[in-house]
Amino acid sequence: MYSINKSGVTKKLETWTLIIPLKDNDGNEFPKSQIDEILDNIIQTYPGFTIVSCVGYWKDQKEIYKDQNHQIIIDTLPSDIDASAAFFSKKKEELSKSLKQEKIYVTKSGSKEELLSFNEFFSELGLEIENHSNSIEENMRLAEQIVSSQDFILKRYGYETLVLQRNPINNKIIWERKICGIRVKSEFEYELPDDFILCGADQIDLLGEAIFGNKQIVIIGNYEYQKYILEKFSYRPLVEAKLDGISNDTVFLDQQGEKINTKKFIELFTMSVFCNYMALRDENYLSKDISINVGEDGAMQIAESKVNGNNLLRNPAIIKDKAIQLEIIRCIKEAIDLFENNKLETVALLQAKARSNYINNRAALRKIIKSRDK
Repeated sequence: MYSINKSGVTKKLETWTLIIPLKDNDGNEFPKSQIDEILDNIIQTYPGFTIVSCVGYWKDQKEIYKDQNHQIIIDTLPSDIDASAAFFSKKKEELSKSLKQEKIYVTKSGSKEELLSFNEFFSELGLEIENHSNSIEENMRLAEQIVSSQDFILKRYGYETLVLQRNPINNKIIWERKICGIRVKSEFEYELPDDFILCGADQIDLLGEAIFGNKQIVIIGNYEYQKYILEKFSYRPLVEAKLDGISNDTVFLDQQGEKINTKKFIELFTMSVFCNYMALRDENYLSKDISINVGEDGAMQIAESKVNGNNLLRNPAIIKDKAIQLEIIRCIKEAIDLFENNKLETVALLQAKARSNYINNRAALRKIIKSRDK
């Protein structure tokens, strides 16, 4: 996907194009709200796209027709091609029905390459390297190490903080971590009181202490550890919700307060519940120790163990519709089954962890368990 040279890094991209007609077959404009909903659905799946207004001409045996269209251009990573093909195949079918079109045009262009500077490359990968004084040779060496590590983009999510300390002489924080066997060092200036606790986003025990303590804490690497996958890959649910007989009206809010439709709510809520389940499993509860309930006021995960004691985790939400509750239960069961059989897609799992603040929740759980042991 990446190639290294002295000028920087080139990145391969695939380009998908979707044509959305703005008028029906009788020349009547589709409601703006309907077109906006289509675009909102795409932006929920991909981090960005370009819209080009265009005119299309076609003819049958009798006359020539002229169409006003939106051309949607989306650049994706080559590793995303299967997910993108599935998304656009389904989108063609949905738009053909909702817009009553005989055909919706989707094309995929040949590969193209984007030129990145070394600093842009490191930043794109979420590596917050603030020391930009490195030579071209040093930048090339680090970039080549990264590119030569297979599946770096995915494996990097499990980095390990090696050193995190203040240097009071020059008012800088020094942060060293290991990612896929590659040692990365960052230095950045700070203006913090000495009683602030420095904590790497991967340091679960220290995070747990801070959550339940009274001291103020600065988390280093939160963007790098939790946000990268969301921004660089298309949205992928753990399990796709099925809306047989369920309305897909936009009636829910996500954790950021943005309106989402019923399907997206079911998928995101499933992520949240599943991540609590996974945190319990990672803290040594067996699958049989955990029971999950979903009702009108959200979900509960009840864990009972002679070793770790009993714990109750909650995911509050207002879910009045019984059919939605049942679909959430189905999705949770399927996600757990895939997880326990090592069949859950890696990117979907990482996105779920990032959206659900998995690390912080697990840190709090570990602190509770350890407190009982004392």
